[in-house]
Amino acid sequence: MSVYVYTQPKAGTYFISDLITRLGFVNTGYHIMRLSYLDTKAHSLEDNARTPDIARVDRFFVPVLRGLKENELAFGHFPVPLNPEAPLTHTKYVCAYRDPKQAVVSEFIDFRFRRQDMKWINAETIPDDRDAFVKFLKLRGVTGHYNEFRQLLLYRSLIVHPLATQLEKDRAHFVNFSELLTNPSEVRDIAQFLGVEMNLEQAAQAHVEALTAETKTKASSIKVDRAALWSNEALEIYNTSPFPKAIEYARTLGLTL
Repeated sequence: MSVYVYTQPKAGTYFISDLITRLGFVNTGYHIMRLSYLDTKAHSLEDNARTPDIARVDRFFVPVLRGLKENELAFGHFPVPLNPEAPLTHTKYVCAYRDPKQAVVSEFIDFRFRRQDMKWINAETIPDDRDAFVKFLKLRGVTGHYNEFRQLLLYRSLIVHPLATQLEKDRAHFVNFSELLTNPSEVRDIAQFLGVEMNLEQAAQAHVEALTAETKTKASSIKVDRAALWSNEALEIYNTSPFPKAIEYARTLGLTL
């Protein structure tokens, strides 16, 4: 069995991948996209975080995923489970989601304060954080995030549909990233889904180790007043976007937001 960690952006992609390695799986470091992948293990964490494209390898996703060996994992936001050209029957999907309002703030912080290839959003271009956040919402934060959130919800809708087969249901495990950050029992649930025996004490230990590990997009060291970013203009953009209705729909699918 191989694993694909399928996440909404900024919903613990690297954290969950690191966590699963503590359950005995091997992280390839492959961040999957449709026509390429990022070979993140070929570069340092710092270089990956600042200029992700240095790790890009041009290759269609199907042979990359089919090439995963037993107990290996890859990850990404690309909706592998929705693609009919990838009937990867040996792969299980750990799917992570998060409140979109938190996710867009997290990505904004990553783009503005860590990445060197996002000059359109950095402090030299736009000195004020709130003005920069508004621009981010207009150019990326709503459209890009909504499309990826919508695809994850579409997959969830297929899994919980009455006509879904038991095999299809058994291949997917959904987790709320925010809940995972605070609740070690979520780690035990992931382990059980992947066929790993683990008690709560072991899950708590793996949880602590993953929380303290450095990953590509970990932002705990970047101190920003996240609530202050939500100016009246930013709130207006978000509240009139498709996100509020999408969140209502997510709840009908059994996702807690």
